[in-house]
Amino acid sequence: MSSQSPKAGAKPEVMIVGAGLGGLFLALLLEQINVPYHIYERSAKVKPLGMRTEQIKRVQGNPTLARDFG
Repeated sequence: MSSQSPKAGAKPEVMIVGAGLGGLFLALLLEQINVPYHIYERSAKVKPLGMRTEQIKRVQGNPTLARDFG
């Protein structure tokens, strides 16, 4: 840990570990309030994972659900 204190008025830089739903949501919030951030992801490839992805696929594949959810 650095012993240097941040300069007065300087914005912190945030390190986000993981580009999952939580990491990307945090990045979106930080973007809105102009806080600099870096996202680190260990996976070299971006691929759909998780339950939310499956829910989106079901909605997209079902015309009735797709209409209801826009």
